Amino acid sequence: MMRQVHYTPGRFVWHELVTSDVESARRFYGELLGWQVERVCDGDRAYNYLTQNGQRIGGILLRPGPHVPSHVLGYVSVLDFEGTLARAREHRAAVLVSPADTPIGRTAVLQDPQGAIFGLCRAQDGDMPETTRLGSGAFCWDQLDSSDAERAAAFYGTVLHWDRAASSGDASLSAFTQGEIAIAGLRQAPQGTFANWLVCVSVNDLRSARARARELGATIMIETIVHAGMGELCVLHDHAGAIFGLLEQAAR
Repeated sequence: MMRQVHYTPGRFVWHELVTSDVESARRFYGELLGWQVERVCDGDRAYNYLTQNGQRIGGILLRPGPHVPSHVLGYVSVLDFEGTLARAREHRAAVLVSPADTPIGRTAVLQDPQGAIFGLCRAQDGDMPETTRLGSGAFCWDQLDSSDAERAAAFYGTVLHWDRAASSGDASLSAFTQGEIAIAGLRQAPQGTFANWLVCVSVNDLRSARARARELGATIMIETIVHAGMGELCVLHDHAGAIFGLLEQAAR
């Protein structure tokens, strides 16, 4: 029976780890989060999927050169790929990686006017079910730290049709939303820091996950941030310098 193709436009639906060493990343994240790497060849194209318990949850790529730092990149689902790309360009986004047909679909990588990097994706086989964002080891939340939160909200509202709402219980945060559904977080970045999207992964026990990450060679940037209603977050560099978050989600 064929899987029904389903799209969730405006949501983060895919994440890629871009790293200086795929094999060392496989060991680091395998030990920390239980991720595995599945290499799939399709003709002349090959792609490394990140998997957990046999389910594809993201991708892992070798960075194109030393000028590109290791990082984790989130892709937003769009139905009108070319129209969204044109709208982003009109509102001063830079195209860092030109549109291309990849193993996951039609993609491009953009930089918003404040400098944060994100991707657009029109998946060829539809978007993954949102249940993949649940459970330990899943990509569970994306947060934008912007040098100008007001302008960022206007940009993403125009380009991706996101609304903005206050975050319950935390005056320092707001949320990008679609109706009553929270899509991502938005925070005014501290003065002197660069704008970036922080990708968070769910863990059951933040204290033990943080300790294990440190043992594996991670550098802890922020030990604990408590976000009321969302949970406790740790921000760190992995063994190769990629920034990501570990999030112990609040009980619901």
